[in-house]
Amino acid sequence: MPTLTRPTAARLTALLDAAAGAEPTHEPGGLDGPGDRWASAGPMRTGHQVDLGRGPAVFAAARDRLLRWEQLPRWVSVHDAASVGSGDVPAPPTVGTDVCVLARGGGLWWTNPARIYEVRDEADCFSVAYVTLPGHICRGEERFRLTRHADGRVWFDVRADSQLAHPLAKLAGPLVRRRQKDFARDCLAAMRRAVASSQELVPRPVHPGPAAAAA
Repeated sequence: MPTLTRPTAARLTALLDAAAGAEPTHEPGGLDGPGDRWASAGPMRTGHQVDLGRGPAVFAAARDRLLRWEQLPRWVSVHDAASVGSGDVPAPPTVGTDVCVLARGGGLWWTNPARIYEVRDEADCFSVAYVTLPGHICRGEERFRLTRHADGRVWFDVRADSQLAHPLAKLAGPLVRRRQKDFARDCLAAMRRAVASSQELVPRPVHPGPAAAAA
């Protein structure tokens, strides 16, 4: 349930303990499907991407930031069982790990349990994807991905497929969807800031990806 005050460490621990035995509320694996969709209460698929620059140094720096969860905007944090209450950065994403995505929005604190189901670590691609668990504001999945193309350009994209699940989220559907859009774009901006000191970086404006529909 959303709360007026920031959840305590005990509350986050309880949520993660409950998540450990829960089944996902969504069947993952559909993020590469065709087309983007937008609906205030129904299913929504969105994708946004940004050109981070060129070269291996940029790719390596961005990969390091994703391992530290530094792509998240300031109003969102991720907690795993080991980091709750300690102030430590969560462990690098690992398949099967349950996390609680804590977000501030609409004057409330929202706790969103999720499970990492994909970590792809290749020479020219690094991605992390998680699927929602019971108690999440939505039912769906989200993926953060880095790709280095043949021309050396490094792209970072955020893609999500979701449907509103919590009653309060459904009640305020358009506002919640707007916040989801803000999340994706804030992630792109956060990643650009995080790798701004990398060698060979060529700044590029944040914009929706070629196949992304403005949410």
